[in-house]
Amino acid sequence: MVNVLFVQLRVGTGGVTAHLEHTLDYLDRDQVTPHLVCLRDDNYGDRLDSLGSSTASLQVFRTNHIRFNPFNSAWMLWRLCQLIRLRNIRVIHTYCWKTSLVGGILSALNGCRLVWTELNSDRLDQGLARWVIPWLGRRAAIVRVNVHARGKDLVSAGVPERKIKYVAPGIDMERSRTPQPTRSIREELGLAEDSCLVATIGRLTWEKGQADLIGAVARLGPVPKDVHVLLIGEGPGRAGLEALVYSHGLDKQVHFLGYRKDVPALLQQVTVVVVPSYHENLSYVVLEAMAAGVPLIATRVGGIPEVVSDGHTGVLVPPQNVVGLAEALERVLRNPTWAAELATVGRDRIVSGFSLAHEMAAVQELLIEHSAVALTRIGGVEE
Repeated sequence: MVNVLFVQLRVGTGGVTAHLEHTLDYLDRDQVTPHLVCLRDDNYGDRLDSLGSSTASLQVFRTNHIRFNPFNSAWMLWRLCQLIRLRNIRVIHTYCWKTSLVGGILSALNGCRLVWTELNSDRLDQGLARWVIPWLGRRAAIVRVNVHARGKDLVSAGVPERKIKYVAPGIDMERSRTPQPTRSIREELGLAEDSCLVATIGRLTWEKGQADLIGAVARLGPVPKDVHVLLIGEGPGRAGLEALVYSHGLDKQVHFLGYRKDVPALLQQVTVVVVPSYHENLSYVVLEAMAAGVPLIATRVGGIPEVVSDGHTGVLVPPQNVVGLAEALERVLRNPTWAAELATVGRDRIVSGFSLAHEMAAVQELLIEHSAVALTRIGGVEE
């Protein structure tokens, strides 16, 4: 039995939390016992409780415990070291370089192996990251990526290439086939049944590019049907986006839906999904939209072009290009037959190459493999 400590910065509504949920659900409890530490509590109590029910132990450190205060940081590390020894942890699993810094220190203090999964798109050549990444590259047993582009970024930042492990991302195809609700989103919003719904899903922040989508809709030429935009998600940029919507006179066309738990059902009802991000690793929304058989428009950033073939499985546009985004939207909305073909080929691509079960099996294999190395290296000392 392998005891693995998952160190998570925070529980939110993004792709990293979704990946953690999938991992905890799929791990074989006869082989792996997961333990979870969440360094910040950002008021997602129900989701945190759900994650906690999937683990053998759950420890939440409040936000003030990880501020850059030497006393608080030392207290947190001491508590985590106690947990590691109490639970006989052999492998520490982290997401992103920030939590990997905590995981790396803990692995050094306790003789554990560090398995670092990098799913974010943070710049690695600026600020603290520029100094931390090379050390983490030496400290980590393996650095797992889900797009080749991120692996190249990490190597450029100082991670040894031999430690980069590519595992293809996966999607739960059963979840993508969620039946439609009894009340449609068009009915909920009081829209005509034949209206076009343009959806974007993600945290409302500058880098997610929702402002570009609003600008693109404002520039749309004549299209066959009424166009409405669904902004699904919450975030600090909401007030600014609302002001932008009113400045364009689109307050009747742009709908702020907030955080929704019924995203798979919503995807079954929309006309097109847009991912207008300025930088991404690989947006989970890309996989969800393609798996649901919905036409996709996305920016050509990060690992998205590794999954989306322009004009074949979706449409790619340059980031921060409102004109290009508007043209892509017009093309999709004016050519529904072609858009449906894109969606069909896109879904086939996901079905054939992006199995969640295969991804999770590979993750479990990595955890067990590096636990065996940890036992060999430190068993004689600790035990």
